[in-house]
Amino acid sequence: MSTRDKFKRGTVLEILKWSRAIETPLTFSMLLKLAHNQNLPVTAHELREHLEYLAGKGYASLLRRDQMPGYRVSQLGGDERPDHIVTVRLTPKAIDLIEGTIRDPGVEIL
Repeated sequence: MSTRDKFKRGTVLEILKWSRAIETPLTFSMLLKLAHNQNLPVTAHELREHLEYLAGKGYASLLRRDQMPGYRVSQLGGDERPDHIVTVRLTPKAIDLIEGTIRDPGVEIL
């Protein structure tokens, strides 16, 4: 596990924390754009891998295309795969990690 990956995961969590003010989950494509706006060099594939890791640890809640009846790719962007991540939400456990209440060696929060 590289320091770069830990940093990217922490930055993704920080972006999700900032986005809570809009009170709607971020779409995958919005999150990717925000990551680029924060000068985070991440591809869509890398972001998907980091989100899967964060979800597996209980830090992110992912809503996938196959979980959304009537979802059209043209509505929110993304791809046609049924497991495509459509939206992402921060979990309470992630807030604890960001605030330093808990620690995780796989995520670096600055």
